Amino acid sequence: MSTCWIYRQWLILLSERQERLPHRLARHLDRCPNCQRFASASLTLGQRLAAEAPAHYVDPSPFLRDKILAAKTRLEHEPPATVLPQTWRPAWPLALAILLLGLGSLYALRHRPTQTPPHPNALASAPVAPPDLAFTAKLDQLEPARLFALSQTLDQPLHREMVLVLDDARSAVQSLAQAFWVPPPAARTE
Repeated sequence: MSTCWIYRQWLILLSERQERLPHRLARHLDRCPNCQRFASASLTLGQRLAAEAPAHYVDPSPFLRDKILAAKTRLEHEPPATVLPQTWRPAWPLALAILLLGLGSLYALRHRPTQTPPHPNALASAPVAPPDLAFTAKLDQLEPARLFALSQTLDQPLHREMVLVLDDARSAVQSLAQAFWVPPPAARTE
C-alpha cells in the first residue's frame, strides 16, 4: 500500500513507548501482509534485545554515579534559564530579512544607473528634417515640390508606426485563428 511507511513509523513509535496498538493500526496490520511481517520482525527483535540486555549490563563506577547524582541535584536547585517564548523565535529571521531588504533598497536607490543614450543605429534611422528649412519658414513661400517632400518627411514616422501596428494586429489575428479555428463539419453524402 502507499501508506505502509506511515503505519510502520507509527508501529515503531508505539513499540518504543510500549503502548497498545490503536484500532486503525491493528486493522491495517490485519489487511497488509508486508506490514504483518514487519511487525512480527520488530516484535521478535525487541524481545531478543530485551532478553540479551541483562548480559550486557555493567554497573557504573561509584565515581561516575556520584558525579551524575551531584549534577542532578545541582540542576534541581538552579533556576531555569530564561528562554524566549516560542512565538518570538520566527520573528528574528523575519526582522533580519526586512532589514536586509531595506538596506538593499536604499543602496539601489542611491546608486541608480544613469540614463543611457539611445543606440547609434536608432539615431541613424530617425527621419531628419531638411537642414535648410527653419521652423519659422512660411509654408506659402515654399515650392510645391519642396512642400510635398516636407510633408512626406513629417509623415514618415507615423507611417512607419502604422505599418508596425498593422503587422502586429495581423499576426495576432492569425495566431488566434490558428488556436481557435474549428474546421466545418464534413458535408454529408446520402
